[in-house]
Amino acid sequence: MRTWHTTSLRTLALTAVFGMAQVGAALLLAQRFEPYRTVGGPGRALLVGLALLLAVAEMLVAVGGARAD
Repeated sequence: MRTWHTTSLRTLALTAVFGMAQVGAALLLAQRFEPYRTVGGPGRALLVGLALLLAVAEMLVAVGGARAD
């Protein structure tokens, strides 16, 4: 029988892996489109920051969903 603790840890681990993939994809996109960046436009830090923010939000939702089960 699964307890909340093991379920949330598995869910959190899976979400962390997908979050790392999102950050990696954001880094690749930022690197790819860096030559086309305009002066004062969004840079690599903005893309990576948004990817990290999305990954943290997904982890919070995943843990909240596991807690509700």
